[in-house]
Amino acid sequence: EARNRIALIRRIRKETGIPVEVISGQEEARLIFQAARHALGLEGGPFLLVDVGGGSVELVLVKDGRRLWMHSVKLGAARMSEQFLTDDPPTSAQRRRLEKHFEEEIGDLMRAARKAKVVSAIGTSGTINTLVAMARAQRGEELGRLHGASASAAEVARLARDLCEANAAMRIDLPGIDAKRSDLMPAASMLADFVMRKSGAAELTACTWALREGLLLGLARNTSGRTATEARRRSI
Repeated sequence: EARNRIALIRRIRKETGIPVEVISGQEEARLIFQAARHALGLEGGPFLLVDVGGGSVELVLVKDGRRLWMHSVKLGAARMSEQFLTDDPPTSAQRRRLEKHFEEEIGDLMRAARKAKVVSAIGTSGTINTLVAMARAQRGEELGRLHGASASAAEVARLARDLCEANAAMRIDLPGIDAKRSDLMPAASMLADFVMRKSGAAELTACTWALREGLLLGLARNTSGRTATEARRRSI
């Protein structure tokens, strides 16, 4: 979306010799789905994959390892923070406006997910992993490995309230929080809480495989039919 996107891509190519491919939101959602399916299997369900980035959110409804639908919407945590949550901590009015915006943008999708009887949401982004880590910290658990760990819908709702009521200095001290993501957590937690409430998902599970791993899986598949020498030459 950057106004100087073309100039930036040309400069990268000129200075590094590396071509840059800009992928669409739909392609991003597909790659995230591929990574999560490889990491978790995703048999049974339905599951709702949720990836909260800075500018966009990817949503994929999955059942028995197959995607039923996928969408990319401009509800990223940085974008929502800049547009709606401008005070620190955000005011009640700002939070209501953001909640209304979520309803306008993805309310119908969440009702479709609820109608499909989603059993759980699976988060594949750093902010979602941070929420799960915070829930574990509040339970007094060792953080350890986050992949496959979960937080209940009630825990997500409580964390969203706590994060939105705390200012920046207070948020950094909340147990389990990733300090480098603390400014994004009010918007990200509100989005996660909205998704849980509206879709009917009972829990939120962390998946540490996401876009990067989806890209790597695609590269691995593309080289699987080549000889080791060819694959190595192309990787240099």
